[in-house]
Amino acid sequence: MMMYPLAKTLHLFGVLLWVSGLFAVAAILAFRTREQDKGVQAKLGLLARRLALFGDAGSTLAILFGLNLLLTSRVLSMPWMHLKLTLVVALIGMHGWLRVKTKRAAQGVAVSLGIPAMAGLALAIFAILALAIFKYPLAS
Repeated sequence: MMMYPLAKTLHLFGVLLWVSGLFAVAAILAFRTREQDKGVQAKLGLLARRLALFGDAGSTLAILFGLNLLLTSRVLSMPWMHLKLTLVVALIGMHGWLRVKTKRAAQGVAVSLGIPAMAGLALAIFAILALAIFKYPLAS
């Protein structure tokens, strides 16, 4: 029975790494857009690419241990979990989109990242957390 707490801990640790990595990269890309100096832009692009590795590692942990928790419990039949998994798939899409922007920034290409992208990321993460915590109103 010790496996469940370990899997949950590693899942939550992965989620924290993933989310912090995504926000760090998004913030760096937003600062890079406003920067005038090409040398600083290049350094910020490389920094974003390096920091994105934390998000990649976190997403791997979160997804692997999340799947473990999903397959070893009975939550898959609950409606709130279907909605949460849909939002996680959307978050994976945002992660991929942000990685493409990060790669382009590291190559020196002009990349724009606006407030709507940051707001969408924050909203998706908030909704996932709210569903994980307040699952009972949506339980059947």
